[in-house]
Amino acid sequence: MNSKSKYAILLVSSVLVIYAIIGGMLGRVSAQNGSFQQLSIFTEVLSRIQNDYVDDPNLKNAVDGAIRGLVENVDPYGGYLNPKDVSFYKEHIANPQKTPGIGAVLAKPARLGYPVIISTIPGGPAGKAGLNSGDIIESIDGTTTRELNLVQVTAMLAIPAGKPAAISVIRSRRAEPETVNVNREVVQAPAVEAKIVENNIAYIKIPYLAPGKAQETKKLLDALLKK
Repeated sequence: MNSKSKYAILLVSSVLVIYAIIGGMLGRVSAQNGSFQQLSIFTEVLSRIQNDYVDDPNLKNAVDGAIRGLVENVDPYGGYLNPKDVSFYKEHIANPQKTPGIGAVLAKPARLGYPVIISTIPGGPAGKAGLNSGDIIESIDGTTTRELNLVQVTAMLAIPAGKPAAISVIRSRRAEPETVNVNREVVQAPAVEAKIVENNIAYIKIPYLAPGKAQETKKLLDALLKK
């Protein structure tokens, strides 16, 4: 290959690299412009609410709602925690054995929009009040749970401690919601069950996930394996 051919190949390669770099930059700029356009729409709507709405709006609540909607629209199982929610999470949910509650495991399926009781802790307030797996919590003390994430629902079921929570429950085959008063108490997580059933099969039941349950389960499993 002569020198002219080498220079031609090098020139073409350089041009292709430059085009690739420029194309990538233009793609990023286009994506940023799209984001900025959406942000400008949000800013315009917020400005009109602030200046033209008939009443004096609570802009903090409006922005919190917008952020929550953004997160949940991207991921229906995601949730936005404001500073108050984060503070409660760090103080209470990280230490469930010291936090009041109703003694129930909750989930919030995206298709329902309301928290659902997955199970109740044996001997806990929820079980004593007659709440069961599958019950849908429509409201707590008159406040709807539809727009709340699970951290906020847990906070409402924990505070104020010692005061019963008036829970509006939707049950299958019931035409109207039913109000159930449930005590807010510190509920101790039940012990892990472990035993050997037929054909040397180990049976382990963890009724409630809480700090220390992994170590408890491992200890019981090690004991079963030694038998």
